[in-house]
Amino acid sequence: MAVSAPEFSGEGDSFCLMSCPFLRAKPFTIYGVDHEQALELSLRFVEISLGHMNAHLVDGDGNDVQLPPPPALDR
Repeated sequence: MAVSAPEFSGEGDSFCLMSCPFLRAKPFTIYGVDHEQALELSLRFVEISLGHMNAHLVDGDGNDVQLPPPPALDR
């Protein structure tokens, strides 16, 4: 799973590009009203999707890992 740093869309909102092959083969875009919301919604999307599939995240060694909280973004 990979979530890009938020970017401005040029349309007055922000987005994160997200790659999670377990959920979808192609990368996709999650939008928010600002950087913080775009990142928060991206992480929340993964959390909810995994819950619906009764799945969980693991690291390269197969150990369970949790989604980190969204980092504080520089203004």
